[in-house]
Amino acid sequence: MPAESKKQRKAAGIATAIQEGKMKSKPRTASAEMAQMAPSSLRDFATTPEKALPPVAAAKKPAGGMGPTRVTKTGVINKKAF
Repeated sequence: MPAESKKQRKAAGIATAIQEGKMKSKPRTASAEMAQMAPSSLRDFATTPEKALPPVAAAKKPAGGMGPTRVTKTGVINKKAF
């Protein structure tokens, strides 16, 4: 599976270095989470050509037609329709 953005490809490269012991992982980072993936999957992400990739992956709309959940000042959770 190829990377969807330049940031994802970069995080996969860092995760590969973490798995090889060349770098230390920082807790709660994308690369630390990706370091738990299989090495072959990481290689697929890390070797994606960067030329045609966007800087950041496009946000995907959640299924069901409702937007993101948010908390108001009163603590009530609302869902916004698209």
